[in-house]
Amino acid sequence: MSSALARTGNPASVGWAAASQPAVWAEIYEPEVYLSAWQRSLDASVRRAAEQVVAQSPGFGLRRSGRPGALREELLARLPASKDMALLVADIGQLLDMMMELFAPPALGLRLEVAERASCPRFHVDRLGVRLVCTYWGPATEWLEHDAVDRTWLGPRSVDVSDEDCGLIRPGHSIRQAQTGDALLLKGEGWDGNDGRGVVHRSPPLQGGERRLVLSVDPAGA
Repeated sequence: MSSALARTGNPASVGWAAASQPAVWAEIYEPEVYLSAWQRSLDASVRRAAEQVVAQSPGFGLRRSGRPGALREELLARLPASKDMALLVADIGQLLDMMMELFAPPALGLRLEVAERASCPRFHVDRLGVRLVCTYWGPATEWLEHDAVDRTWLGPRSVDVSDEDCGLIRPGHSIRQAQTGDALLLKGEGWDGNDGRGVVHRSPPLQGGERRLVLSVDPAGA
């Protein structure tokens, strides 16, 4: 039922934008755009570093708020030291710098963690303004186009009723999924004028033994 995010991009007029150039992030400021995806193929050294974290530090988790420089230093101090790891931190640092340039917040809230299960297994919306999500290892974020969602099914419900079977996903629609390395900007309910239009998304289901390395970044006050 899942379909991958088209690698050729998508016009903003349908509500989401995807391209291989980082300039696509600016599309998030368009009122009709609720998701902007910078589609990336990670360098082999960055992939190796991500695999190393997942394999050697399965319980790794870091949550910090601060400016990009301080967050880089914290990552370098907490992650295993290696040339590849320095390149992973540099890649994360690039995303942090872009968030600062695009939104100009006083600080950023960073979370980097190894997940052994879906941390947000149900489709939901975020109450903040905007969030960056990038999966460095493992399956990436799943989301639904606006016209695919019956929002009356969002919220608590029986664990015995799946997202696929409860009526949340309208007939004829499928689940979208980003690819590993894609840097997604997800507009939430807290974005000015976006109440009731936050991106409906979830962590992907994981198979036995499968893990993910996931980065999320929130602009302070977003």
